[in-house]
Amino acid sequence: FRPVPMLGGAKAIHEPWRNTLAHLMYALDWERIAEADVDLEVIRFLKGKPLEIMQAMAQKGLNSPLASSAGRLFDAVAAAVGICRESAGFEGQAAIELEALAAGQFKQQADFAYGFELKDGYLGWTPLWSGLLKDLRQGVAPGIIAARFHQGVAAAVAETASRLCRQFAIQTLVLSGGVFQNRLLLERVTELAQNQGLDVLSPTVTPLNDGGLSLGQALVAMASWRQCRANTPSSA
Repeated sequence: FRPVPMLGGAKAIHEPWRNTLAHLMYALDWERIAEADVDLEVIRFLKGKPLEIMQAMAQKGLNSPLASSAGRLFDAVAAAVGICRESAGFEGQAAIELEALAAGQFKQQADFAYGFELKDGYLGWTPLWSGLLKDLRQGVAPGIIAARFHQGVAAAVAETASRLCRQFAIQTLVLSGGVFQNRLLLERVTELAQNQGLDVLSPTVTPLNDGGLSLGQALVAMASWRQCRANTPSSA
C-alpha cells in the first residue's frame, strides 16, 4: 500500500481520525474537499482539529512515520463513517467494527467495489476515497460503504497478487498477515484469486498475524544457522 504519515505516531492507532485526515491529505486535494464538502459530518469534525499543526507535522516528517499497513487504511475508513472516530480502545478495534458493519451488505455490493490504482509499485486509494466521499454526500448507509470498501480492498489485493504470480510464474498464493484475520477479506480474496486459476493457501495451525511472522523469522534464522554450520570447516 502507498505509505501515508501516521500523524502523531502511535496516537494515530488510538485516534483513528488522524488516519482519515492523512489519507484525505495524500489521496485527494484536502483544501478543496474542506471547502466543497463542508456539510459532510466527517469534514466538519476534521476541521475542528488543529489542521495546521497536523499538516506541518506531515510536511516536516515530525512524529509522523510513514505507514503502509492495511490497518491504518481500515482505521481511516472506519473513522470516516463514524466508527471509533475520536478514539479506539485497542489496535484493531475500528477494523473489527468496520468488518461487522460490512457483513450484512457484503455480498450485495460485489459489483459496487470502490476502485484503486497501481502506481510506482504501490496500491493507491484515490479512487476509493473519491467513491467513498461521493457516497457520503448521497447519504449512502454506513454498512453499504463499509461493504464497498471491503470489496474494493479485496479486488485490489487479488488483482495485484494475480498479476505478480503471472509475472514470476508462480502458481500458489499464500495469504497471511493480520489483515487476513478479517474473514470477509480472506474469503473474497481467496475466491477472486482462485477465479484467476491460482492455488490459494492460508494458515490454519499457525497464527495469521505477528505470531506467524515470528515463527517464520525463527525458521529462517534456524535455516541460516544450519547453512552456516554446514559451510564452516570443522576444527582439527
